[in-house]
Amino acid sequence: MAQFKRKSLMLSSGKQIKMTGTALCILPSLEIGEGFTNNIFGVNEAIGENQKAIVTLTNPYQLSPADVQEIALLHIRYWLDLIDAVGEFGTKDATIFRKKE
Repeated sequence: MAQFKRKSLMLSSGKQIKMTGTALCILPSLEIGEGFTNNIFGVNEAIGENQKAIVTLTNPYQLSPADVQEIALLHIRYWLDLIDAVGEFGTKDATIFRKKE
């Protein structure tokens, strides 16, 4: 399973995604990036000749379908862990949060 280590997202395929921060996000468009950018897996749109839109895939880490699914599973795991922690500790206790690595 994917995991964060020293500002990097480590995938089981051996790929390592260097992070500038600590926020890995999925946008409503399903693009993946840091914050609200699509710098990990997304789409770029530009206006080409004849004012036609040119749409290209952004995949600088050459992620495979399995890599993208692994990142999605990591996010699902975090949400499920949050649900469990809120059930156990409520929302008034700081122990709900994991210690940062």
